[in-house]
Amino acid sequence: MKNKEFENILEKFEMKNLKDFSINYLETDTSEKIFSFDEKTSGIKDAEIKVVTPIDQTLLAKIKISNRLEYEEKVSVLKKAQDLWKIIPAPKRGELIRLFGDELRKSKQELGKLVTIETGKILQEGLGEVQEMIDICDFAVGLSRQLYGLTMPSERPGHRIQEIWHF
Repeated sequence: MKNKEFENILEKFEMKNLKDFSINYLETDTSEKIFSFDEKTSGIKDAEIKVVTPIDQTLLAKIKISNRLEYEEKVSVLKKAQDLWKIIPAPKRGELIRLFGDELRKSKQELGKLVTIETGKILQEGLGEVQEMIDICDFAVGLSRQLYGLTMPSERPGHRIQEIWHF
């Protein structure tokens, strides 16, 4: 397998520079030690996990190992983002998920190849994995408009439709 195909897929999805994700695509001289999540200490600087394709062991990426403090900082940022996501009305969130599903549909072949490269699955299984993501998006869009319970989502931010009986 050629690393060029992987690089072409990354380029199509504008994923050439993934420093925000702590991934380094350049081969560098590092220790071959493998660390578990609890083993990283302040003495281990820039420890990485090598990610290779199971097809032919070609190096795909190196992922920086985070310590507990870095992990907790990332979780904190994600929780803040979750709080912002929750205040977006459900139908608007559903629309964003629908758009995401459309992007998956447009890139199904390339994403299926990427799954194949990363997991070693045959192409049809890789395409099936992408189709599952598309189906989940469609399902989530439906849920965002579902009328259930006594309180339902509204199009207006900070507003809800509530069933109240007056006797």
